[in-house]
Amino acid sequence: PLAGSEITLNNSTRNSIAQMSKLVGFVPQDDILMASLTVKETLRFHASLRLPVHIVGSEGNGTKERWIDDCIDLLGLTDVKHSIVGDENRRGISGGQRKRVNIGAELVSDPSILFCDEPTSGLDSSAALEVINCLKLAAQEGMTVVAVIHQPRTSVFELFDDLILLGRSSAT
Repeated sequence: PLAGSEITLNNSTRNSIAQMSKLVGFVPQDDILMASLTVKETLRFHASLRLPVHIVGSEGNGTKERWIDDCIDLLGLTDVKHSIVGDENRRGISGGQRKRVNIGAELVSDPSILFCDEPTSGLDSSAALEVINCLKLAAQEGMTVVAVIHQPRTSVFELFDDLILLGRSSAT
């Protein structure tokens, strides 16, 4: 950080952005998923990259697998957990399900704060509602969820606990 600056997260001072990255998740607007993997394989891969070694190395007692299954349940993906993700060239899960897998790729690391860049972009109204419901469940589990969203329908808008409206100011 800049000289003399201090970063505080969860009432703890952090000395670097690298320390914060273990506590923060970011879901980009466009998914970055491997089309050939199943939903569960995708989350297992991301968990292996991001979870602490004592959890990742606990294959024998099923800690990591249980955590991944819990994330799949939270995201409402249980019925498709063994389906391939797919892409525009290979048929796979639906667009709303892909978006939830993209969110799950960050959720498996158990961040304190989850930033989502337009999580409903490109989705129809029912898929958008499913995605926001999943984010709401994550928030109810104690995670702070921050999302940028444009023109949500009323049922989606009503799911948010707090709101910040941004707009251009006009100098008068």
